[in-house]
Amino acid sequence: MIDIEVKHPTLNFSKHEVDQILAQFNRTVESAQIDVDCIKTWIGTQPHLTQMPSDRLILNMLIRNKFSIEKTKTKLDYYYSIRSMIPEVFENRLPTNPDIIEMRKISRTLTLPNLVGLNRVIFFVLDEMDHKFEAHTNLAKTFMDAEAIIYRDFSSSVEIIWDCTKSNFAFWAAFTPMMSKIFVTVAEKVYSNRCHALRIIGLPTVAQVVVNGALACLPEKLRNRITTHSDPKEISQFYPKDQLPIEYGGTNATVHQMSAQFDDMMDGCVDYFRNIQNFKVDANLRPNKLDNDELLGYHGNFRKLDVD
Repeated sequence: MIDIEVKHPTLNFSKHEVDQILAQFNRTVESAQIDVDCIKTWIGTQPHLTQMPSDRLILNMLIRNKFSIEKTKTKLDYYYSIRSMIPEVFENRLPTNPDIIEMRKISRTLTLPNLVGLNRVIFFVLDEMDHKFEAHTNLAKTFMDAEAIIYRDFSSSVEIIWDCTKSNFAFWAAFTPMMSKIFVTVAEKVYSNRCHALRIIGLPTVAQVVVNGALACLPEKLRNRITTHSDPKEISQFYPKDQLPIEYGGTNATVHQMSAQFDDMMDGCVDYFRNIQNFKVDANLRPNKLDNDELLGYHGNFRKLDVD
């Protein structure tokens, strides 16, 4: 039976909400097990895939791909393959690494503890910008946040709030077109992020060109879901105030307190991240070549990416 238990208070959901999420695809927990087992059988026939993901991770991948078996197979293949394709982002990365801990002070992540309309609301808040910003580390930290949420959460989609109010020139100078391309492509091809809304707060004029370039990489459907806000407290129009941080017009706790709770959740995932270091592929054993992709390389062959 698939494990659907809550693992941490930063990512709450009820069994009823899981049932509602699965009902969108005419599934129950019991019938979804058939789809999960189908994926596991396929993985067992792929000589280049050396590790078996958990039923829970497979179920989340199925949800993110609307229970398309073929799309889920492709995304899981990328999930394995990306670690060798961009080793500077994915290899030897743990939430407890000193550079990741430092990056948590620059870019704080927090979640609203309860689902909102079956969606998980995730905040990325730029904060202590006096610390050195390093592009590879920021990508690694962001992708680890995304993986932990896949590993520990259940939701129909995500809503992202990106608060740039405290951003500085050094941050935007590191926000290169290649970094944007990597982020968008990995989010789409590997994590299959179903983003219901993206709210950007405090975007400075100097960053408009950079951000517009990044947004151009997004599918039109997602671009149409982006809104910008000048006042952080405008966010309180869209979400329950008892869930929101105080800085955003809520009554829950401060950004620092809520991000510390998220960091605690991440620290509890160390064994998981240590284990997925083994989730790599032997391209020589791959029965079918990957589609050509400008970012991920040609037919799955690693091509070094410069994101500095």
